[in-house]
Amino acid sequence: MRNPLPTLLAPALFFLLFFPGTAARPQASRPAPGDSRKETARALEKGLAWITARQNPNGSWGLKGGVMSYTLVSGLALLAEGSSTREGKYKKAIQGFMDYVLVGFHPDGTFGKDKRMETWNASFAALALAEIYLRDRLKELRKPLQTLSRRLQALQTPSGGWFHGSVPMANYSTDMVAATKLAVIALHALAK
Repeated sequence: MRNPLPTLLAPALFFLLFFPGTAARPQASRPAPGDSRKETARALEKGLAWITARQNPNGSWGLKGGVMSYTLVSGLALLAEGSSTREGKYKKAIQGFMDYVLVGFHPDGTFGKDKRMETWNASFAALALAEIYLRDRLKELRKPLQTLSRRLQALQTPSGGWFHGSVPMANYSTDMVAATKLAVIALHALAK
């Protein structure tokens, strides 16, 4: 199995994106009292089992045949474990996830159904598919990755930021902060 370190970067970057103040504080190098690596591993295993048990037959997560945002975050959680489409405990779930995500592409280059969340969905899809590509070198992912890169570039505003989607929401200043950080992280992943 490949080194899961690159996969661990996506959740770490996500954490830094949404909780930047916590990264600046020095953290203890050992587990908190009452915590152990075994307990953490058990919690992770239970969480991953919970996620996989709720995967829809079409490879998605969520109601009504799948919700792209739920699916993307669930797939990233499984990828963080270290499995790929070719090996690992969750390879079947990751394969189904990848198949579902690839159906989300439209001929005009847009991604997903919810245009209000297109930047988020395209960014999370880019992170997941780039990670799968780096692990498994699946040639069929090249075109979708290029499409995601072009779409994220097209969604960028003239000021350099991104809205949550192709349609600006009411509070555009706070809307842009997190979406822009996520889009930049996704473009970094695509550049590899």
